Amino acid sequence: MSGTDQERARAAHRRWIEREWEGQDSLAVAYCLDALLEAGGGDYGEFAMLAEPEQALLLRCFCGLLPPRAGLRRAARDFYEQIGPGRLSPFAAELAQPEGGRLLDGFRLAEPGRPDASRIGPELRQALSRHGCTPVFAADASVGDTWQLVFDGGLSVGHAVAVGGLWEAYSLVRPNSMWGMEKVGAHADLEDAVRDVLVNYLA
Repeated sequence: MSGTDQERARAAHRRWIEREWEGQDSLAVAYCLDALLEAGGGDYGEFAMLAEPEQALLLRCFCGLLPPRAGLRRAARDFYEQIGPGRLSPFAAELAQPEGGRLLDGFRLAEPGRPDASRIGPELRQALSRHGCTPVFAADASVGDTWQLVFDGGLSVGHAVAVGGLWEAYSLVRPNSMWGMEKVGAHADLEDAVRDVLVNYLA
């Protein structure tokens, strides 16, 4: 993130604190932590069982989304479902990596007029998780918005990239026993493109 982007993020965070939390950072942290605890299964749920550093990373990520106070508990449930049940600890580990900040982009709201066009829903996230795969978002003005599919070992098996109003799917395949990334389809819907990537990799 550039210096300008960091300044904008800090300014947006301050406006959120002033608008939603009476200017009190501690109030925002307390309410957001409580909402995440409830979304993650309560006092004996998945979130509660995490180590404190893991909880802190997830809390920071959630607060970075600037959730509205009036819809805080719904936002926390959506956050938990998008990560996927059983995935909080691995996700926190990814956040702790140097490139972890980019994961926050994966939770950005869909663009105005294109509801859910740039999001991957909880059902597909859970299906990907069952295959040991995580969708990772990256914004690149020179290429276009891209969702990488990354296995737990760090292997990128393909990606969906926004091109000309469509999502082009590229998957890692093995023609003649050699690994290679190939275009396998183009879709109006992001989730269809992501499924295309995974299906072709697993074929």
